[in-house]
Amino acid sequence: MNKKAQIGIQETILVIFIFIIVLMIGMIFFFQFNMKSIENDIDKYNEFRFKQLIDVIPNMAELRYSKLGIEDVYCIDLLKARAFSELNSYDFGRKEIKLDEIVLYSNPGRGEIRKVSSPVCVYDPRNSKFYLTDLEIGWWA
Repeated sequence: MNKKAQIGIQETILVIFIFIIVLMIGMIFFFQFNMKSIENDIDKYNEFRFKQLIDVIPNMAELRYSKLGIEDVYCIDLLKARAFSELNSYDFGRKEIKLDEIVLYSNPGRGEIRKVSSPVCVYDPRNSKFYLTDLEIGWWA
């Protein structure tokens, strides 16, 4: 074979090899960037679901105050909340839900805990009074 042809083939092989290396490095960076973006989206979605619990918990039929079956006040019944705290039939994941000093649900996890709280109306049937307290939800991230 001609020496010029051999040098041309070697140059072509070298260019293809460098192109493949650059392409592989680009793909690695692209996939790492894509994985970080997906992890951020998952965190945002979990945070959104977590914050929705502030609205869901007071609206649960197991906790909501009603008089003669009529739900006219957006409120939590204290006795229902105490009974609910003794049940373990719900799975909210790695969360802790507290109403005043009543722990409605607790399934601790490891790592950083994020908390959100909101004032809610509570009805105490023992003295027939309404009052405000904090509903606090903690989530292990």
